[in-house]
Amino acid sequence: MNILESKLGQGVAFFGLASAYSAIPFYFWRQQPKNSLILVAYMYGPAAAALTMEKLIHGKIRWEQLGVRWQRPTLTWRFLVSTLTPLVVSPIITLVSKFMFPNIITLSANAGDTLLQNLDRYGVSQEQKEKAQQSLVVKNIVPVAILGGLSAGMTINAVAAFGEELGWRGCLLLLLKDSGLSLWQRVTISGLLWGAWHWPLLYCGYNYPDHPKIGMALFPVFCTALSAVSTLVTEVSDSKLSLFNASVFHGQINAFGGFPLLFATGGDDLPSGVCSIPGLGRWGLVRGFAVLSGPANRIWFGD
Repeated sequence: MNILESKLGQGVAFFGLASAYSAIPFYFWRQQPKNSLILVAYMYGPAAAALTMEKLIHGKIRWEQLGVRWQRPTLTWRFLVSTLTPLVVSPIITLVSKFMFPNIITLSANAGDTLLQNLDRYGVSQEQKEKAQQSLVVKNIVPVAILGGLSAGMTINAVAAFGEELGWRGCLLLLLKDSGLSLWQRVTISGLLWGAWHWPLLYCGYNYPDHPKIGMALFPVFCTALSAVSTLVTEVSDSKLSLFNASVFHGQINAFGGFPLLFATGGDDLPSGVCSIPGLGRWGLVRGFAVLSGPANRIWFGD
């Protein structure tokens, strides 16, 4: 039996291809773990898998069906959700971390000093630390960080994130939708597979340098929570996908992932940070809100 004859087989094949394509840059990333370009190449493994699946199944690449279409940035609710949600959630996660771990997390209003303390914690080189100190002469670092994060999230970060979104929100989401799965099934399966695809990086300490094995269990849950918002902004209608907002949302997540480092010190990767235990809880609430919101009701509960 041809594995591509069933939707389940196609999903399995897609995940296998995404992992295989990403294994090549992963090999080089292990030798140069601070090389961002290699990490971006890893992120484009799912995109390569998506294009391969399109050629194998349909004999051509159906860009429009995958959600690749020109979209002029407009202030729609999807664009606002994609752009602002990570900015709003990041400081809230910091407060939740303090509430859950009051004896571990220390909050500070001095963003510059707090950032430098955290750089020491993460083993940043002296050269990078000196560059950071030079940049901190800018007054009002928080507004500068916000503007810089928003700009990066909508541009260079979104371009990098597009590789993942073309795979997980384009190809895989389309396969799951065509197989007749419900909203919750699509969100959960795509989120868990998305998180599992990160396992090689997580095993090497990515996102969870202090607890890599625990991180391998937590991160798929984190991705499942994010998957709800990503799906919300991707499914423009019952039959139309658009990856523009999903890429921006993913880009903003990466841009503001380190935002709590400006306000809190103490603990390790489990009590603090966007991917921490408090972060999982907060993004879980965002997931619930995304599904229960009015726009989501109109789009999702018609299937």
